[in-house]
Amino acid sequence: MNAGGAAAPPRWRPLADRMRPRRLDEVAGQRHLLAPGMPLVALLESGLLHSAVLWGPPGTGKTSLAQLAARVGQARFIALSAVSAGVRDIRAAVAEAEAHPDVPTVLFLDEVHRFNKAQQDAFLPAVESGTLVFIGATTENPSFTLNNALLSRARVYILKSLNEPDIVALLQRALADVERGLGGQALQVTGAGLTQLARAADGDARRALNLLEASASLASAGGVIDEECIARACSGGVRRFDRGGDIRNAPTGLMKSAGYGAGYRYAHDEPDAFAAGESCFPDGMSPREYYRPAPRGLEIRIGERLTELRKRRQVLLECGARSAADEDTRC
Repeated sequence: MNAGGAAAPPRWRPLADRMRPRRLDEVAGQRHLLAPGMPLVALLESGLLHSAVLWGPPGTGKTSLAQLAARVGQARFIALSAVSAGVRDIRAAVAEAEAHPDVPTVLFLDEVHRFNKAQQDAFLPAVESGTLVFIGATTENPSFTLNNALLSRARVYILKSLNEPDIVALLQRALADVERGLGGQALQVTGAGLTQLARAADGDARRALNLLEASASLASAGGVIDEECIARACSGGVRRFDRGGDIRNAPTGLMKSAGYGAGYRYAHDEPDAFAAGESCFPDGMSPREYYRPAPRGLEIRIGERLTELRKRRQVLLECGARSAADEDTRC
């Protein structure tokens, strides 16, 4: 039995599942949500449940936070995936909740964005009456994928990819945990190795633990997880691209409140309809040339215009570099 009174998870379950947080202080990352006094902290400490939507990339703790909320709130936990569930499953969950009126019931719906509008409407009355506490998890922008009626009844929490120090701390905890982690195997891995795993995880805690488990299976007889083990475990990994993360403007109230579009300059509001210095490429991506006008007809004029705009952008960039080096510089 563990400190929370629950049986230790079977060893055959994946490490990422065994290491799910049982307490608030075991949650990795998400400091912007877990600071003292924040609504999510109140939910996880007081047990006063409310409907919520957890929006964030894979491996940021959405399922774990939902389970933790239900555990703290001493609620029954019904987990469904919108990939395979339908209206019949929702009705069964409502009936199950109605059969236990003295105990709160949390309906956790993973990948809720996959439900269409009619399917989302199916559990609105139960959420409205308090029969169910709805907690949805999504990797997609809920402004575009969830009903306004559902959003008005749920608080949206935006989870972020974990940074490398948070992932390293999570891996260290898994290596030390004898009950749920790999602590009984006396594994040895350097700090550089942990950093290598954290970088390969690309902000995903689940991926990090899966890679650690795979690396451990390749460790030498002395339990040493070296760079070769880690490289073999990480082979074939593909970095994620968040298609929602490239939205520069903020077309909905929810996105504005989340900071989307902050500092964005709309070209058509600028003089000559050109936002000089504004980059339209995703963060971290170097500018690329996708179109080169041919020296004929209208394209000659287009080429001249593009050349002029590139010169203006270059002047602004050079001015900014000089200003950064010399505070007295004025462009």
